[in-house]
Amino acid sequence: MSDKKLTQKNWSSWHHQLHKEILTKKIFLPKGSNILISVSGGQDSMALLSLINDLKKLHNWSISVWHGDHQWHEKSSLYALKLKSYCENKNISFSF
Repeated sequence: MSDKKLTQKNWSSWHHQLHKEILTKKIFLPKGSNILISVSGGQDSMALLSLINDLKKLHNWSISVWHGDHQWHEKSSLYALKLKSYCENKNISFSF
């Protein structure tokens, strides 16, 4: 089984929906795009980051993450450190 088919086999329904949108609307996120994602570290932005990261090889994307720690809650610094670690583990460019 090819890497592409193995990867797609492990996708959630969200992966398939986003991939379908990208294929049908080629201007949405063109192949070879450099994508900067602003990530809070919350569930929604982490889900988006995971989806984009999983699809990047198929579309030759380069992704980078920016995190702004506004210190609106007690755990904001912890979120920033966890996000930085996640990005390092996934070889994603990270800045804050």
